[in-house]
Amino acid sequence: MTNLAINQLLLSEATALASERENVIDSSADKRLVESIKTYILTNYDSDISLNNVADNVGCSRSHVTKVFKNVTSQTILQYLVDVRVHKAKTLLLTKSVTETAYEVGFNNSAYFSTVFKKQTGLTPKEYQANSVAHSTL
Repeated sequence: MTNLAINQLLLSEATALASERENVIDSSADKRLVESIKTYILTNYDSDISLNNVADNVGCSRSHVTKVFKNVTSQTILQYLVDVRVHKAKTLLLTKSVTETAYEVGFNNSAYFSTVFKKQTGLTPKEYQANSVAHSTL
């Protein structure tokens, strides 16, 4: 192998390693950003949250947070928000009305909440409540 070929091979390997290191650093930063987004959502799910609110809170652009969140979690920020709200609603529905639950988990409309809840769980909130009561009496 000639010196030129060796130098080209070394340069190619060094470039590949530098690129790989950059990806690892980006990955770590992306994971921290996603954790910040999740924390914001978990503490504010009961409020009217927009993508702009999320982006402003973590100090990044709206397009950056949506892209990074989707790349790291394989779901959108809004899908995650709905998942959190429905999860919280399941607990509240055991002791509260559908309307009270809808507003407490951040939905401004109980009919829309019912639609989203059914899409996520396969049951309407009323059916979920009835099933929960039936299982607790067994």
